[in-house]
Order: sequence, then C-alpha cells, then structure tokens
Amino acid sequence: MSKTPEETKNYYDAIARGYPELYHQEQEEKISLVKPYFPVSGSLLDLGSGAGVLNSFLSSQLSLVTSFDLSQELLNLNSNKKENKIQGDMCKLPFENNSYDTICSFTVIQDVYNIEKAFEEIVRVLKPQGKLIISFLKRSKNRELIETLIKKNFNIEKEIEEFKDMIFVLRKIDH
Repeated sequence: MSKTPEETKNYYDAIARGYPELYHQEQEEKISLVKPYFPVSGSLLDLGSGAGVLNSFLSSQLSLVTSFDLSQELLNLNSNKKENKIQGDMCKLPFENNSYDTICSFTVIQDVYNIEKAFEEIVRVLKPQGKLIISFLKRSKNRELIETLIKKNFNIEKEIEEFKDMIFVLRKIDH
C-alpha cells in the first residue's frame, strides 16, 4: 500500500537537507537523456520538482516555469523564483484546464497514492497536443498501471530504458 500524502510529505520534508547530495547527480543523468525534447518556449510544470534539478536544463525563453512538490522543505531548496513554487498534491493540481504546454515529472509517479487520479490531473492541465516527459522506477509494483495510463492518454514519441528508470517523452491524445 502506498503512503498517504501526509506521510510522503513528512518523509521528504525530513530528508530535504540531504536530498541534493543523495539524488542530484542521478536526476541530472536522467534529465540529460531527454534534454533534446525540452521546450524552448511556452509554459512548463515540473511535478515533483524537489530541490529543482530540472531548472538548470531549461531554456530561459520559457514564459512560465512552475515548480510543484508535496514537500515545502524541498521547495525551499529550489532555485526557481519564489512566486513559481507551489506546495501541493499531484492528485489535486490547483491549475485551470489546459494550463501548460509541457509537464515534466521525474521518478515521482510510482509513489503517488492514487496514480489514476494523478494522470487525470496531468491530462486535465496539459494543453491539447501538450508534451509530458515522465520517468518512473522500472522495478515499481505500479509499472504496468503507469504504462497502461500512458498508452491510454498519450502518443509515445520516445521511450528510454535507463539503469533504474523508464523515461517517456509523450504527446497528449485529445479525446
């Protein structure tokens, strides 16, 4: 059984100070594999942004970059502008429909307590034909569910099998 959002938040708040040392390089390596697929303009939502590893890979030409994470302590370490950092739950995104051109989420979705609801929210806030760049642990017990939801809602542009993760570059299917 997955942890509740509160349990997950408390865990990441507790490890926030050591998080960059533990995971920064690993996350950079994953992100570098899909850097050619990052947008050079438009709006981007970084779901599960943590300490903001993705920020250094993004174009300064983006009109909006929003860092979103369950952990306020990780967001406090994030280099994104303060007004673009939002603490919250991926299953209850506080954005209007069709708000973002691109959504990125690295190694988060497998730990969300309600993966189906998180995907509903991602699809809801992503613009028509929007891009989702997402990774998850290959050994996740939720891998089959995640891959099913990907195929239901997105066209696959690129699939990369990395050491620990599956990484997908996806285009939203407009139903």
